[in-house]
Amino acid sequence: MLRFTGVSDPHDPTNTNVFLSHGCGIKEMSFVQYPGTRGRRCDAAVHVEYCDYFTMEDCTFDWIDGSALKCTGATQCSFNNVRVHQCGANDAMGENPAVWLAGSGSTIVQGSVFSGFKIEACMEAPYLQIDEGNKANKFDDIGFETAPRYADSWQSFLVVRGDANHFGKVHFNRQSELSTVAKMKLEASNCQFGELTFRGRAGEAGSLWVGESAADNHFNSIIVETFLAAYMVDGGPALPVDWLSFTTLRVDGDRNQFGKILCSQYEQRGHIGRIEIAGSQNQVGEIIDSGTRGVEVTGWNNKIVSLVSSHCPETALTVAGMGCDVLQAHVEACGVEAGPAVLIEDPQLDVLPVGVANRSRARIRVLQAGYAEEGIRVTGTEIQLLPGTLVENIPNGQGILWTGRGGGWNGIEVYNLGRDGILVDGGTPTSMTNWTVRRCNVNFRGEHHGGFRATTPSFDAVPVTCTGFVIQEDGSTHAYSFKIEPSGSNSPGYSRWLIRGNVADGGQVSIPATEYHSVDFDSDGMGADIPTDITKTIALGDTANFFTVTGTDDIEIITASWKGRRAILRLDPGAGNTVTLKDGVGNLLLASDFVADPNDTLSLISNGTQWLELGRSVN
Repeated sequence: MLRFTGVSDPHDPTNTNVFLSHGCGIKEMSFVQYPGTRGRRCDAAVHVEYCDYFTMEDCTFDWIDGSALKCTGATQCSFNNVRVHQCGANDAMGENPAVWLAGSGSTIVQGSVFSGFKIEACMEAPYLQIDEGNKANKFDDIGFETAPRYADSWQSFLVVRGDANHFGKVHFNRQSELSTVAKMKLEASNCQFGELTFRGRAGEAGSLWVGESAADNHFNSIIVETFLAAYMVDGGPALPVDWLSFTTLRVDGDRNQFGKILCSQYEQRGHIGRIEIAGSQNQVGEIIDSGTRGVEVTGWNNKIVSLVSSHCPETALTVAGMGCDVLQAHVEACGVEAGPAVLIEDPQLDVLPVGVANRSRARIRVLQAGYAEEGIRVTGTEIQLLPGTLVENIPNGQGILWTGRGGGWNGIEVYNLGRDGILVDGGTPTSMTNWTVRRCNVNFRGEHHGGFRATTPSFDAVPVTCTGFVIQEDGSTHAYSFKIEPSGSNSPGYSRWLIRGNVADGGQVSIPATEYHSVDFDSDGMGADIPTDITKTIALGDTANFFTVTGTDDIEIITASWKGRRAILRLDPGAGNTVTLKDGVGNLLLASDFVADPNDTLSLISNGTQWLELGRSVN
């Protein structure tokens, strides 16, 4: 319709361009191509070309079969309060976005301002497209809106391919239930985004897709309100199952920074979509998620400073990258039924080379997951659970399931579990320090669950430090407090565990004597008094290391225990009486027979079958 240009077009033989000098503009103009005339294709209603300092204000575009506004070779231009309605085209003549920064090479658009735009119900092509090379422009108060009647299944609102552009407030509102392409596609670098708001149905590629070529971008705030289709809520035809797995936000690029991401349900219509961080070295300050079906962190060296997830119907957090850090994750009321509330696993083989370890670190708090199999499931290699990790109220499952190789935890707490507090099922964590388990086996008292259990390892034995833990019943019924199951003849087992400085209160400690070496289990507990017996045999309870032995019958045998176990006996035969512990008659290897008066003590260590004297004190 109109072309504003600073030079003549050599490709236009009629030379009918409108020539305007720099600094000109238009105001309060309306451009209309009546609906009945669509199909009479034009390149653009207004084409700003080779024209600097151009201004447009208070203009409207309706039913343009082509671009409403196209810019090439424009510098320091200003476009304010522009409404674009049902424009754009994509056919055999090519694609014409409704608003198009189409410059390239020496004809780029740069240093221009676009504000107060409302682009709605446009046809076929993107609503706003910024091609590669167009840079350093500012966009603020940009609104996109569509309706089901005019949506196309592959259509995007905003496509950004030009670097170093700056966006203030941008609002996306999609009413369509058919769209399967991201509302916004970013394929540029070094862009700045103030506040992005997405409302409506998430597409298959999501509300926001940050492509592989998008790097070093900064997002201050992203707000996403998604919903299931209204007709599904109203009892109409059901959506395809895979629609529930659409991506709300996906990041494939590198080194992008996100300040705050807020995802919620629009009018409580149900969780939909996921947040996927799949690139590398991306950083997210805060995620507040009450509207998606989970957060997935893959790639490598990605970082989430804070995540709050509530009422997620599936696994709330999956960490499957390499060297990813989750400094604080708070997961509450997770509704997953056939899996864990949080999953940490090794990278997928199609993402990173085979054999690459995860080596991620995470501080996670899981509060209430009524039907979860585990609060946290660790299958990855060299994972570290950081101090402050907490799992509480998993009434039908384990607190933590560990099947991974290496890694471990420090300073974690596990409370109120239906089954085991911590189950190391074939895994080999190398460091387990300063942890607390309370109230396990609360819903399965007829089965064998307790505070800590380790099964047959799947990997070769490695040095393991297991120190400073507290396991208590607090009213529940543990089948055991601490249990290591025999590994069998084909495995070296957990033969290099160092277990020291722990408290196991309320359940037995079971460590097979034939299996474990260099084990020093010190429960720091006071055992029940043990009377001597005419059979000359006594047994020491598993949950303590200090015992008072009463009576005067000789003692020749102490029931065998695990290798490295230490015990202190305080002898109390009664005033004026003695009791004798016999050397070499049974399984006691002493310096000599020990004839003990009241309050004398004997210190012993087990080699798995016999008890050897460490020292005696005559008091």
